[in-house]
Amino acid sequence: MDEDNPLWGPGPTNQPAPASFLNLSKESRIAVDAIIPNSVIQIRIPATSSFGRASTSQSRILQTVPSYKDERELVNSYLARESSIYFGSLSTHPRNFLWRLLENRRVLEVRAVDLSKKDREKRDADFTLQLQLPSAIRHSGVAFADDGRDNLSAFLLTKGNELYTITLKASFFCLATILEGDPTHWCKVYKPATFSISTPHRLIAGSPTQLVVSLSDGRLLQLTRSTSDDGTTWHETTYSDGKWGSSLRGLISWQGSNTIRYDGATLDQSTAIAMALTPTREHVISVCADHTLKIWNLEKASSVFQMDLLGDNRLPQDISKVMLDPGISGVLQIFQAEGAIEGDQYYIATYSPLDQGKFKIWAVRDADQGKLGVRYLFPDSALKAPDPEPNPSSKAVWKMTDFKIKEGADGKDMALWVLMRSNKRYQIFNLRFDLGDLPNAWETNWTTTTRETLDQQTLPRSSNLELQSVSELWIDYILCPERFPQVVLETALAVYNSSQTTGQGTNQKASLEERMCLAVESRALFQQTDNQLDFIDHHAAMQQEWSLFHQTVQDIHKPFWNVLSLSYDNHAEMPWLAFAGGCAPLRDSSRVEILVHNNPADLHESPHLLESLSVEDENGTRDVEQPHELAVMIQAAARFRESFSQPLRLVSEVVLVTELWQNPSSSVPIRMQSFYDQCDFGNAIGDGVVDTLHSTLADGIGELGTDLFMAILDELSHLMPTEASGLRSTKFGLRTIVKGAQELIELHHSILFDLLVVVVMLEVEPANMSTEGFDRNAVYMSLVEQLKRYQMMRWLACNTRQDPDSRTDSPEGGPVKSAASSSAPLPVKSSTVLENLFAADLEPQSYYDQTQSAALTYSIQDLLNWVTGGNDQSITLDQALVHVQCNLLVNKNYNLASDFLQFQPSTAWATYIKGRLFLLRRDFRGAAMFFQKAAFKLSRQTKVSAADYPTTSSHLLSPAEAAHFNNGLPAYYSHILALFEAASSPSYAADFARLALQLQPESTQLLSSLFRSSLLISDFLSAFSALTRLPQSEQSELLPDL
Repeated sequence: MDEDNPLWGPGPTNQPAPASFLNLSKESRIAVDAIIPNSVIQIRIPATSSFGRASTSQSRILQTVPSYKDERELVNSYLARESSIYFGSLSTHPRNFLWRLLENRRVLEVRAVDLSKKDREKRDADFTLQLQLPSAIRHSGVAFADDGRDNLSAFLLTKGNELYTITLKASFFCLATILEGDPTHWCKVYKPATFSISTPHRLIAGSPTQLVVSLSDGRLLQLTRSTSDDGTTWHETTYSDGKWGSSLRGLISWQGSNTIRYDGATLDQSTAIAMALTPTREHVISVCADHTLKIWNLEKASSVFQMDLLGDNRLPQDISKVMLDPGISGVLQIFQAEGAIEGDQYYIATYSPLDQGKFKIWAVRDADQGKLGVRYLFPDSALKAPDPEPNPSSKAVWKMTDFKIKEGADGKDMALWVLMRSNKRYQIFNLRFDLGDLPNAWETNWTTTTRETLDQQTLPRSSNLELQSVSELWIDYILCPERFPQVVLETALAVYNSSQTTGQGTNQKASLEERMCLAVESRALFQQTDNQLDFIDHHAAMQQEWSLFHQTVQDIHKPFWNVLSLSYDNHAEMPWLAFAGGCAPLRDSSRVEILVHNNPADLHESPHLLESLSVEDENGTRDVEQPHELAVMIQAAARFRESFSQPLRLVSEVVLVTELWQNPSSSVPIRMQSFYDQCDFGNAIGDGVVDTLHSTLADGIGELGTDLFMAILDELSHLMPTEASGLRSTKFGLRTIVKGAQELIELHHSILFDLLVVVVMLEVEPANMSTEGFDRNAVYMSLVEQLKRYQMMRWLACNTRQDPDSRTDSPEGGPVKSAASSSAPLPVKSSTVLENLFAADLEPQSYYDQTQSAALTYSIQDLLNWVTGGNDQSITLDQALVHVQCNLLVNKNYNLASDFLQFQPSTAWATYIKGRLFLLRRDFRGAAMFFQKAAFKLSRQTKVSAADYPTTSSHLLSPAEAAHFNNGLPAYYSHILALFEAASSPSYAADFARLALQLQPESTQLLSSLFRSSLLISDFLSAFSALTRLPQSEQSELLPDL
């Protein structure tokens, strides 16, 4: 024994997790709806009869979103009973697979959830496979393994004691036609003889050719096959602990006080409830229901080590008091830390729920030497599980349900992820440590994870100042992308319609939005008892009905996020959660998220977490701002605006929009005073609230300066990498990045709005603190400029359109049949403008030189920066706004472009693009007005070259059209004339021909255009005048038109 090794030192006697946890991670939930339309393939696996004949199989592609009559039906059919994520051994796409058990465990669903792929990998693994089995799959009866190439093996134990071996090629997830053949070619069935004597309890896979099954009598069964076998035959080997009782129980049914009933089976107390194969696959480590750890030698076919999980010597009659739940499995993990301690081959981490829950670390030097080759690390340290609610008054009971350990070379830079649950609630904890310093790290290094924040937004309510109706506000909120899956909304609508009869029928061919509005409006009208409708009463009834419908949606949506398992990707270094209706990669929190979600005092006590910020002022000097001071400012401003009444919130939001997008004509101090007056802050906000704000800032910051606000704005900025990653986002990865961007956009927008309100208050009602270095005007304008950016990004993240490359054709094939009628229109993939205009072309950051948890967060921040030009500081917000508008016009998204007009600047280029939109909408009068308004500046020489217009306009302008810019008014008017001619508007074509002729009266081209346009509007006098001004040769060419 090495007494000098810190692992063997005395250490603290008790290591409970600390009472205060820093939030350093963030989950990004993604629901399991189809990645693209027509991508869910259902395959019915044929049942094999006792005579060896198989029933026919059937495959089909789902082309419609399923809907259910009530929540129970949705939970039973759509949500998972068991789910996890398997990470392949290669780095090629597809590699990460989310599997789920559906429909009372009779359906195995598998889909790829890779975030990125190499740029040379052209195919996306977009298809989801649903394999329907003849009998239900056992609890913990699913295991996966891969052969290091492109074959994924799924092993399933059913209630019929059958072992299914399903070989899924990578191409199965990329091409639907690959599944047109007979499923029996890749799905094989074997019925182990051992199962006729003992009931299988748990299954693990060491490789595609090696399986281990724990049996109800305490024995283990190893199943092996050669690489040439397809799964129809396996070699069976059973292992016992060498005791006569276990051998006897293998032959006869054994029941008594030493047995447990679980999932319809009788389990012996020595049944292995958790298992893992050692790195060499020569031993199996198991945790048994009787609270013992066992090591099995597969070559010797026996147990070589056995000990109580806590090292206690227990009498046989006491075993029943410490029995473990057979349904849990997250109590065991094998990990390696090469070089940490010389001679150790690997390590075992176990968890016991006894005594408030304790972890143990076991070092294995030679498992076959029994207790001489296996020892405790840190025998004097009680490593207790973290308590999410350490308050003694809390009545919640939290249980550790799963944990995962990140390995580290030499035992350095390791991590422990722990999933704690209390009924439907859960919390994720993380401990970073070096193996030799684990007891000390256990006291101080625990951190936790911030959960979903999109569902924490304020529910919509309309005010008299808003142009939108109640229904429009609620529709925008409920249909916000990634907020609620469509299957939830369809089911909620069915439940809502069934709760009360209004006499209104439902048009199933109408869109979901139309059906929702019709249902809610019908219920609101049904409540009106008077023949004469009162606007105020109807407004209140609509608000009430939408609130009821939203509550129905939320109730149905909650079961989607019942957490089922925790997984860890050692290759990419990222933890994942699997839920009943989705999954969530856990990414690193951004610096801003750390400032928002942590107590400033905790940040002050953790100076190593965030470095201080240096802010350069106009004189070139640099002031240092401490992170906890930024947190004080951000959180104080947030609490201040949260104290607003609902009417005041609505009014301030409307006033903000006016302030941002109307051309200012007043000085900054007058604008701040106007903001204060329009919101009526003086009367709407109590003195106590303002005093609290002032005292919080005085106590937490001391001196209020411009540099403090500028430091916060610097935190919102982000520099993109200069080198390409060589990766492309998968469609699942795009959804994850855009979902994270939505959350960051909302968070940053709230921070900026909070700070703007505080600046306005400090301008009108100054705080009793030092503000000598506080330039309110500069801070106010900086906040306004940033708020413009984020309001534009909010619009991009909330509005959807059809993808330009959306696939609407169903895959060809014989046996693959559609689940929808042939007359039904095929669905088209839609995504947010943020995704298909910006995110789709952005390379994600690589996880090769950083963890994928960090890479995902940086990729999200890259997207926010990319929207407004990336690292190119020469690109202005006005240019970005017009670029988006041009792209909407190019893709014929005219309704979206009309809505996006609210963000357009007053530049000449933006005015011209407005004219193009009005022209496409056939509002020729408005188009002519905007074209005329932009004429002078666009016709003159500017810094923008005419050759740049096709690119800046997203190719709305061709190079030939762009040549008319910066080349004088006649050339510009000729271009506008051509636009009106193409739009079949001869009246306005004639007007612009006259304008051009005022400057070039001898232009034969303009005279010819005026002649033709005048003829079309029967203005014969103008036509004759234009004709007589033309040369004789030109007149003869135009006479046929006359």
